[in-house]
Amino acid sequence: GWDMCNHSWSHLNQTTLSKEQAKEEVSKGREYLASLGFTRYGEHNHFYYPYGAKNETTKQNMVELQVASARGLTEASIQLPWYEKFQLPCYTIINTYPLANAQAQVTNAIKRGSSQIILFHQITAGAVTETEWSTANFTSFMNWLKPLVLGGVVNVMTTTEWVQTISGRRPVI
Repeated sequence: GWDMCNHSWSHLNQTTLSKEQAKEEVSKGREYLASLGFTRYGEHNHFYYPYGAKNETTKQNMVELQVASARGLTEASIQLPWYEKFQLPCYTIINTYPLANAQAQVTNAIKRGSSQIILFHQITAGAVTETEWSTANFTSFMNWLKPLVLGGVVNVMTTTEWVQTISGRRPVI
């Protein structure tokens, strides 16, 4: 599945805004997603920091706004128990990364017995900008991943499902 999570209203760097401006950006993004019906499992209440930019003020805003989780661009896997719900690490796929890099993230997480958030920001036929990855690479990755999922080696879930699972709550459809 896919989550439609909050990435702010205007995609502004949260660390350059006043505390109140940053809170408004988060709130307006969340309200907009909810108005469109993107509320399954509370997905509109998970935040992705624009540009990965965060600091203590942005994390405090997450607490005050009762955001379920937030992640930036910290590249690491997640060893449980994980206590930093406003600093979830992830591996961001960019257009210069070959298929083998994405596969290695999964393989290494399996070896470590850890979780791995992988971000595919934009999947396009011809990856040109840094945030894009080609449809061909994505299809190849999914075809490589499928037997691992079907064999019970890898459990693929959305960020929302993962956060609910580690917090002891079971997702309700």
